[in-house]
Amino acid sequence: MAKILLIRTRMEDQDYPYGAPPLGLLYLASYLRKNNAHQLKILDMRTTLMSPEEALQHVKDFGPDIIGISSLSLEESILNKTVRKIKEWRADCPVIVGGPYVNSARERLLTNPDLDYLVLGEGEETFPELVEAIVTKADLQHIRGIAYRKEGHPVMNTARPFMEDLDGLLFPSWDMVDLKTYFNLPRFMRFSPVAGVPFMPVMTSRGCPYSCVYCHNIMGKRFRARSAENVFKELKVLYEDYGICEFEFIDDCFNLDKKRVHQLCDMIMGAGMKVHMCFPNGLRGDILDEETLKKLKAAGTTEISFAPETGSERIQKLIKKNANLSRLQEAIAAAVKVGIHAHGFFMLGFPTETKKDLDLTLDFIKNTKLHTADFFIVNVFPDTELFSMVKALGREVPDEYSSIDFHNTRINVSDVSDKELLSYQRKFFMAFYLRPARILRLFTSPAIKKRYLFYYAWLFFRRAVLRKR
Repeated sequence: MAKILLIRTRMEDQDYPYGAPPLGLLYLASYLRKNNAHQLKILDMRTTLMSPEEALQHVKDFGPDIIGISSLSLEESILNKTVRKIKEWRADCPVIVGGPYVNSARERLLTNPDLDYLVLGEGEETFPELVEAIVTKADLQHIRGIAYRKEGHPVMNTARPFMEDLDGLLFPSWDMVDLKTYFNLPRFMRFSPVAGVPFMPVMTSRGCPYSCVYCHNIMGKRFRARSAENVFKELKVLYEDYGICEFEFIDDCFNLDKKRVHQLCDMIMGAGMKVHMCFPNGLRGDILDEETLKKLKAAGTTEISFAPETGSERIQKLIKKNANLSRLQEAIAAAVKVGIHAHGFFMLGFPTETKKDLDLTLDFIKNTKLHTADFFIVNVFPDTELFSMVKALGREVPDEYSSIDFHNTRINVSDVSDKELLSYQRKFFMAFYLRPARILRLFTSPAIKKRYLFYYAWLFFRRAVLRKR
């Protein structure tokens, strides 16, 4: 038996606590519990703006034999500072890192002497095998899906195939964290209909067959889905045993299988479950039809995020999003018609993007029925096709992930100047929100609680004027 501490890091410039329960770590905990009597603890640095020094004190108090850390690319700085503190305290404590950041920067991470092992791809099977090998001092060469250093040289073992039977996934260990901590925190779905309501992120599928150049390929390009029956079973456990009545679906492409979506909605309605369902990402908008939207609404859906990204057909093809823009506008209008809050995500500053392209996006946002929207500056992450495109243009990409800011330019690969790009970003916010019809739509949105209007006004000021997250 080993004492294992699982840590979820935060961003360096995070200035308010936020977050959903760390689903990835909760899955790992279930697999660690499956066959071994390990003593486990989860530490989430996001919920209290925990500093590396404070995290170290928790580490000392628990006294782990092994530490596992999950990080995003934007959390690189805090990750590095935290593991440095840990190693200064106890150099022989093995540190294992996984998560999206690892999969996009494995070579970079292997140069960090404070990180002992990397878990690549899906970690539910890999992480427990690695822990067992560390505890028993077994040979690591046969463990698929890990990377490490041996005698100072980087070693990458054979990749582990993606899990095929997602119905075989163990449910997350929800009891490992204090769920109530998260219920009043801001989270991905900012326009959640009821603040303080018990909620939980849910993953019902993995993989996305689309080829957007700005995305990482962490879960593969083949769509793998849990059955509607299996998903419903999880929702029912959360609803009945934990009092969860709001679900945030965080798939890459939840609605690729229309029949599965309809089956799940029918099961929820048939059981008489009174729930809210939100989709902060992972719905392909231009394949949504009114029939499916009506089903989703009837089952409890209150909010959907659409991601047109750009209103330029040329840029759509360039970034391989290839969204049908007219169909997307129809789906947005249909969502609004059935009573679902429609949020939009847009990006400015793609390679070769011109004023003409930006004006086409401006036309799109003026004519869309979206209730709310965000307008981000394009950032370039390694291990994406976009990164290769930018390098081919002869541009150097800054390598400090923690300094990435979605509201300001770090690198501008468009055909407009930095000043013009930021001017367009402000213009997008103003053109979208400062329209009488939009303001009226906000007041009548089912997801907007009037007592939070001051918060929404502050959010608008923060993003449109201060250009912060």
